[in-house]
Amino acid sequence: MAKFRIGPAAATDGVVTIEADSFHQGDPIHISYEVKNVPSKSQARVVWSDSSKKKISEEQKPLTSGTGAVSFEMKGAKDLPAGDYVVEFYYGDPEAAGGKWSFMGSKTFKVGVKQSSRETPTRSDIRI
Repeated sequence: MAKFRIGPAAATDGVVTIEADSFHQGDPIHISYEVKNVPSKSQARVVWSDSSKKKISEEQKPLTSGTGAVSFEMKGAKDLPAGDYVVEFYYGDPEAAGGKWSFMGSKTFKVGVKQSSRETPTRSDIRI
């Protein structure tokens, strides 16, 4: 896996444009990366889980021909409670005999409490 990025914003081609591994509640969560040296019909698969490894969602997509690029946006990210999470990466050919997936790695990330407008001081809150 190469050019891995995780963050709250992505370009129209899916490549993450703002990188972070800590998010506020309500933020979208995007990942993008390239997979090299895999069989031509391979697909990428991601599994999103909480810190206890309870699966939240999973998705698979074909790799972009030539580059092996792929991107995902976590479904339901805006509703995640504050906590620790992990996304796991796989590649494989789901149509091949056995539909075996090969593990490529994982990335942990955090979701924190959403900031309210009161957390940013206003002019009347600032004392000198």
